[in-house]
Amino acid sequence: MTISEARAYVNAHYGYNGLGLIDGEVDKTALLTLLDLIEADASWSPVLAGVQYGTNTVIKVVDWVGGNGVKPAVNLYLGATGYVSDIAQAVSFRGATGPAGTVAASSFIEITADNPIADVLLRLINSHGVPGRGGVKAEFHKGGISYWRIGQPTGDISAFVIEQSIGGGALAELLRIDSGGNLGLGTNAAQAKLHVAGAAQIDDMLRFPNVIASRKVVMFNYADNDHQFWGCGVNVDTFRLQVGATASDFVFFAATGPTASVELARIRGNGRMGIGVSSPAELLDVAGRVKSKGLVSTGSLPTVAITTGGAGTTASATVAAGSNDMAGKITLVTSAGASANNTLLTLTFNQAYAAAPVAVLVTPRNARAAEQVSRVYVSAITANGFTLASAGTALSVDTFDFQYVVIA
Repeated sequence: MTISEARAYVNAHYGYNGLGLIDGEVDKTALLTLLDLIEADASWSPVLAGVQYGTNTVIKVVDWVGGNGVKPAVNLYLGATGYVSDIAQAVSFRGATGPAGTVAASSFIEITADNPIADVLLRLINSHGVPGRGGVKAEFHKGGISYWRIGQPTGDISAFVIEQSIGGGALAELLRIDSGGNLGLGTNAAQAKLHVAGAAQIDDMLRFPNVIASRKVVMFNYADNDHQFWGCGVNVDTFRLQVGATASDFVFFAATGPTASVELARIRGNGRMGIGVSSPAELLDVAGRVKSKGLVSTGSLPTVAITTGGAGTTASATVAAGSNDMAGKITLVTSAGASANNTLLTLTFNQAYAAAPVAVLVTPRNARAAEQVSRVYVSAITANGFTLASAGTALSVDTFDFQYVVIA
């Protein structure tokens, strides 16, 4: 018995001063029903489903959730003024003119529940249990020209899609959320929490979590690891730029116009940097002049002591590992057999240059060398080292200190 039926019974059987016949059993039923309805609070929310009724689709109450006390009745339908038990009195939201139906422009469906706790649900159900069944979607039309659909796609019971009509009865899928919570825009196979197939614009800050990770922005993925990718990341006190292989380069460009750019600098995967040079031959290769307030060499200063042999023999030495090849000191001890026009020594660099240096400057470092420096000259320069030779007058038997600077 509903409240309306209980109210009708009371009106029919009770009059002024208690007039009217009273059926005790029916009276008890009516009163108990009223008590049940009073006991049920307003926190119940209906679970609604669309069901077919002939050519019409109506809304049915299939359950109630979220309330306390006695659960309200189910298997009711949404009528023009409230819930009805007769499906024939239910309001159709597809119309009665055919499978698609028509609804007057002023028609609408309103579901109202004064419920501050639970949700109000509108449920659409496709009960067909065969895998790959059709989807369940709500469709929104405007003048029959274009329309949108939202809901569950065909064959995937765990996804949600938004589709737009593109003419000829066809639909384009614009958005999909898969079972893992991945959102795809323009793709139905999202590979991350947000996967955009196309250009994206961000009008405000793009913020990443404060997490130390070598791979935070991936522009090209050679392999799914923290090294073989092109992008950037953050290490401790380090902003990390990454290329995926030592054969790859970091290159800086500047536009020369709408269709071309010029290369400004390049850092090769082997650590060599070229400014104005695309294939640097040294760790720093500059195609142009360099302005500096100083030039600082690294590594220990080579100090080589060589005793010359007799005529026709050549003393040699190699710059020790860890020493620099830019400059050094040579202590030359001549013997009685040293003669004029003779090779005095050959010095081999610690590391060969890409090409022979353009000059080696030799200057005296002690008084005896200063007195006889005109008798010594650089006779040969190669990528591997240089040689010193005596001129037309032989050096005296003594100890000479020279210093040299290599200009590559």
